[in-house]
Amino acid sequence: MVVNCHCGSRASFLGEVPFCPAHFQLWLKETVETELGKFIGKKETLAIAVSGGKDSTALLDIVNDWVKNKDLKIFAICIDEGIKNYRDESLKFLRRFCSKKNIELKVVSFEKEIGSTLDKILESRTDLGVETKACTICGTFRRYLINAKVRELDATKVLFAHNRDDELQTLFMNLFTGNVSQISTKGEIGGITDHSAFVVRFKPLIDVPEKALATYALMKYPNLPDSECPYLEESARVGVRHFLNRLESDKPNSKKKIMKTYREKLLPPLKESAHLLNRTLNECEICKEPSSRLVCKVCELKKDLKLI
Repeated sequence: MVVNCHCGSRASFLGEVPFCPAHFQLWLKETVETELGKFIGKKETLAIAVSGGKDSTALLDIVNDWVKNKDLKIFAICIDEGIKNYRDESLKFLRRFCSKKNIELKVVSFEKEIGSTLDKILESRTDLGVETKACTICGTFRRYLINAKVRELDATKVLFAHNRDDELQTLFMNLFTGNVSQISTKGEIGGITDHSAFVVRFKPLIDVPEKALATYALMKYPNLPDSECPYLEESARVGVRHFLNRLESDKPNSKKKIMKTYREKLLPPLKESAHLLNRTLNECEICKEPSSRLVCKVCELKKDLKLI
């Protein structure tokens, strides 16, 4: 059965609404631009966290077009974890892409800032008796470095390309581990927003399905690297992804319905509770960054890994 776009042309994207290629690209850009318009003010400096993957490349491209003729500045920031045959390939693509689009690209390396590459850290993990998963180590250092560097560069917001599937996977991972308090820091505007040391995190793709972004990338970026992180198999996210995809297959539109409930019913009271608690943050006694403990999670991990 042939499905057509509203314009009468054959549809190439069969999502919630069927679109031909031209109208699909227009729909996705307008969807993201609407979200940008809700939360971006005048004279802001926006940092876009990029990896060279489909989601962050699409976000960077759309934001770059959107800021033209506006009193806004942008730059891209990529964390080089030091993953051989993975990050080096995506960085080649990013450098070419940003050069072509005349976008400033900041590359921050684990080796320089943390003291070792992720590959070397994970090689030494067993000998050091550290059982922490690769994604936890990587994520802890990545979040720390992104916030520290974009703050140094006077960014007013840092944009992440987390799509609907990413957000739902994170939600379920927190639910499965009982880490409900972490959910209060998620959502379209996330992180700690009322402390000068933390740059506001904004996720404009939060309600865009991963399928839509994959289709957009295939249409727009034929040279995009398609390899996945070799350490992904250690993450619980893989199992949660399969679970949600099976649910969507059995009950179409489940992801959309869960996201609606999450954003309208679950997040607001959790964020309000977190705001009322208003935990006092102190300085980490090692790195002097804000922390609810004497030693922050980053420095604690660095101590365990013999990086300090």
